[in-house]
Amino acid sequence: MKQSDLTYMQLGRYVAGELTASEAEVLNGALANSQESRTRLIRVRTAVNHISDMSDAEDVDLLPGIRRRIALMPQQSAPQRSVVFRRIIPVLAAAGLLLAAAFLYNAYLKNEAATVPEGIRAKTATAGADTRTRWIALNAFRLSQNDAPTRITDTLHPDDGLVFSYTNLGPAPFAHLMVFAIDDAAQVYWYYPAFLDAKDNPRGIQIKNGVSREGLAEVIAHPYNEGTLQLFGLFSDTALQVSDIENAVHQGISTAEGFEKRFSGVRVKTLKVTVTK
Repeated sequence: MKQSDLTYMQLGRYVAGELTASEAEVLNGALANSQESRTRLIRVRTAVNHISDMSDAEDVDLLPGIRRRIALMPQQSAPQRSVVFRRIIPVLAAAGLLLAAAFLYNAYLKNEAATVPEGIRAKTATAGADTRTRWIALNAFRLSQNDAPTRITDTLHPDDGLVFSYTNLGPAPFAHLMVFAIDDAAQVYWYYPAFLDAKDNPRGIQIKNGVSREGLAEVIAHPYNEGTLQLFGLFSDTALQVSDIENAVHQGISTAEGFEKRFSGVRVKTLKVTVTK
């Protein structure tokens, strides 16, 4: 890509009307001077129009997230503090194949029961689930280029891409979410927030309140080691940082109970799976 070419993220914001007048003027100038950028704009508009059509018919939850995050991101591995690599499968890759998978993912969620989903079950520090825990959930699905999304139960393949949705209801909803996994060797794998550079220390993502099965639009894959893998959805009142979690793990904390005791205003959902090739 030449430096003058516009990124899919820039074009996504342009199509979504998220640019100021001055920003749009600059982008129009760039489009006039770049055939590649004009080609990408056609792809973005086609994708958004297709999503809009599906949304009208099927009430697709991921539409806002996909519109905000339309991007053709490189699939090269990116280093992380834990020497783990995170691969984001491009939304526009493979002639829209993963967009179709995203539609299937939303259709699957919409066909679920209307009650608060079980999702990844709570492992709280108390004997029974407290009021706040009852109103949150994290749903995890595996997604490959040839398969419809399926809910993760007890096994995972190293090549599986994962997609997530969350529920954040009740009288005291949470403000932030971190999604990560820990393996037998205390290796931490990050999904949200994105942790792509060891120099960074990102905070938990902001989440909506009063929502059920709110989709997170990225499909994320890691080169997992074989063995046991524990997935965590950590809901918090304040935005914790990646270093907070990794320092806790390095000090031997690797359970929902441990994280809830370590940090105030936190509830954790977990799922234990076995990674097999």
